[in-house]
Amino acid sequence: VRLAKAEMTTFGRIIRSYGIVADNQRLQTELTARLEGWIEDLKVRAVGDQVKEGDLLFTVYAPEFAVSQRDYLDALKGRDRTRIESVKTRLRAFGMQERAIDELVKKGSALDFVPYYADRTGTVAMIDLRPGSYVRRGSMLTRIQDYSQVWLMVSVPEKDLGFISVGTPARITFPNLPGREILSKVEYIYPTVDAKTRTGQVRLVLENPDGQLRPGAYADVAFEVANEQRLAVPTEAILMSGGGRYVVASLGKGRFEPRS
Repeated sequence: VRLAKAEMTTFGRIIRSYGIVADNQRLQTELTARLEGWIEDLKVRAVGDQVKEGDLLFTVYAPEFAVSQRDYLDALKGRDRTRIESVKTRLRAFGMQERAIDELVKKGSALDFVPYYADRTGTVAMIDLRPGSYVRRGSMLTRIQDYSQVWLMVSVPEKDLGFISVGTPARITFPNLPGREILSKVEYIYPTVDAKTRTGQVRLVLENPDGQLRPGAYADVAFEVANEQRLAVPTEAILMSGGGRYVVASLGKGRFEPRS
């Protein structure tokens, strides 16, 4: 026979649901062509290539770039601040990065092939380029995704949404990762409900330093809601019968008494 104390502790009801791991859109960078040109010196070739912030991705030959670069160098020589800022804004609008502009100033002559560098460390998630590829204005060149942190999109039944708020704690387990359990909190509750499934979407942010949480993976989620100070006993101390629920109280000296 084991004895345990009835004591005040904080707990609430459990809402169980499921979630799908998704890309963290805040850790995503897309490079889009703002001029027509040709790709040269392509350093990344396929989805899955790893890049670090500052790595050269590719260079672009675009005739329109050359004209604006020469205008910028002329403005620097004339020391006309208004014109310098105006032309520099045009270069940025064409997609020229600050590092490339610094290289232009250092070289003192127009760059035939304008370099593009990675804005963040991550994985190439989309690329459809080859050396010498012709790109049109507005076409996406590449997308880089950082998977060190991912989102978990959880579907919650409409009847349970009212119990969940931003900051509600959640316990997450993964069928494909036995033994792994992550504690997180609700970051955002989407304002709509799916008309077919009658579920709402709740978003959690999960740290993923080892890359084991892959977008598309399934997760079991348990939310603990309505947390309050309550009188508690161990679950196994509660006896269920047709007449109700009982606990057995210790009266001391080996005597016990069932109580409703």
